[in-house]
Amino acid sequence: MIVSIFIGLIILYICWVKPMVGIAILVQINLIRAVFSLDFNNLNFRSFNEPDAFLGAIIPILGLITIFLKLNSIHKKIKFKLSFIDVFFLLAIFTLIFSTIFSSDVIESIVYTGKFIFLAFSYYFTSKTVLLNTKYPDKQIIIFLKTTLFLGIALGIISLLLLFFQGVAVNRLTIPGVHPIPYSQLMGFSILVIFSSLMIDKKLFFIELGSQFIRGFLLVFLLILLFASNTKGILLSVFLAMLIMLYLKGFRINKKLLLLVGLIIIPLIFYVISVIGYESLFDRLLRSLEDDSVNHRVLSYVESFQIFRDFPLTGSGPGAYGVFGFLDYPHNFFLENMAQYGVLGILMNSYFIFSLFIIFWISNKAKSRNFIYSLLFIFIIYFFVETMVSFTLWMHKGLYVTLGLFSGYYFNKIKTNKKSIIEIIKTPESNVKYE
Repeated sequence: MIVSIFIGLIILYICWVKPMVGIAILVQINLIRAVFSLDFNNLNFRSFNEPDAFLGAIIPILGLITIFLKLNSIHKKIKFKLSFIDVFFLLAIFTLIFSTIFSSDVIESIVYTGKFIFLAFSYYFTSKTVLLNTKYPDKQIIIFLKTTLFLGIALGIISLLLLFFQGVAVNRLTIPGVHPIPYSQLMGFSILVIFSSLMIDKKLFFIELGSQFIRGFLLVFLLILLFASNTKGILLSVFLAMLIMLYLKGFRINKKLLLLVGLIIIPLIFYVISVIGYESLFDRLLRSLEDDSVNHRVLSYVESFQIFRDFPLTGSGPGAYGVFGFLDYPHNFFLENMAQYGVLGILMNSYFIFSLFIIFWISNKAKSRNFIYSLLFIFIIYFFVETMVSFTLWMHKGLYVTLGLFSGYYFNKIKTNKKSIIEIIKTPESNVKYE
């Protein structure tokens, strides 16, 4: 407990000094706390830590409060502007509270609603507020990306060292004590940061990560870690996000980079595969149809429709899916909302899809002048794809932070005056005012 308090105090200090660094750390708090609670006498990569209320809940809440206190100490009045994305969260909070009244497990629903407000919505609200109250939103975004990338590389190196320390091959690489999904999610996000630094013009992007060779090496290193985590959903998310990035950027093949891949990276990949073991690395991917996790998810998808059929108006209630379902939640954003919140859940789903289209519209409109919009959209899609196969509503911290960054960045950079979002979208590119 003493170690946890010490770590917590350091994180709170960082949140005060560097708010955006603090947000990046808080998003990865479960991985960080696992490093400081390692049992070197029993490095079990398949065991997961018990919920830690102090570092997992209290410190994140206090950290986000600390960030607001810091903003209040700088600004006489903290700026906040409602956007179309805010409507989704307001609708979600109303839906959760309303559905709790009719819940099949009221106590669980109250706890679940509290988690969503304080450990999900708060990430969105805080990241957006930070960007709305800074003169340098581009710099703040880069700070977040660089911090997350640093954590990805550092925790990736630690996981490999622990693997070699144990001396026994594992089926899914992670930090012992943490499920492979959040670990692979961090690796995937870090990959996209590196990939974007290779694809995007330096005039548009400001991450300086050394030569192309160094960045190419880091990219391959992180890709190997991602494959070693054996997480299919994240692999799909990364692949799709890369394709979108290439499409938006108008990708042209760099012959030097292609030669570098052929001479160095490919042999390195085969060498690492030979060390880790082909079966350990690819078995879960090649036998996905036989995987219990896949079968359980398919069963939960069917059950989601059954629960909606039984409770079409109110749903089962927040967090009460497990009362009727095989799993605690269906591991699918849309199906979970439908099953737990009924008609209001479907409304949430519809509005979220609408919001994604608006975000894409804005990003595509501004990409020629400012690619940051498109970059944030890519990160949103990366996390969104994972919501289709993993986690429950209040756990999607990465998605909510990136949504907050997009919303805050947009309303910071564009002088909207009294125009509606539709009017802004319809405004010709040449007439859009940037700071």
